[in-house]
Amino acid sequence: MKPNFDIMSKGLWYPITLSLILFVIILVMPKRLSKQEIYTTFGIIGYIVWTVDMTLGDPLDFFNVGSGKVTAVPELFLYGIIPGLIAIIFINYYNEDKKWTYIIAFTLISYLLNWLAVKVGIMKLNNWQTWYAIPIFFVVYAFVLPWHLKFIKKKTYWNTKNSH
Repeated sequence: MKPNFDIMSKGLWYPITLSLILFVIILVMPKRLSKQEIYTTFGIIGYIVWTVDMTLGDPLDFFNVGSGKVTAVPELFLYGIIPGLIAIIFINYYNEDKKWTYIIAFTLISYLLNWLAVKVGIMKLNNWQTWYAIPIFFVVYAFVLPWHLKFIKKKTYWNTKNSH
């Protein structure tokens, strides 16, 4: 079996490069989150995005990632890795005093990154336009991630003593 290097010409380099850049940002950013909060956020957000794509995105056929024939490496990065990394950066810097600045900035950044995925060819639109994602990004940054941050910061959920 020969490896299929044709996928690299269709934009696989983009999610891999973006993932590496986001990972480096997380490594060097001043941390306001614990390792446990980072780990939890990465896993939960990746799981939610992957589940939403499988239950809504695939059946409704809004867009295809990679070849569109099988789930493969591009989906791993675009659904499983990149959203979790962006969420970590967002909640690490999120500040109630400047919340609308962060919400608008990250909504626009996410839109731009999504648009670039289409432009480099890793994502092909079917019944979707890139701007349709703007309200979704807005809801995630305005409501979902701030709630998630409050939830993971509640120490009663994480620091329970084992009674045995």
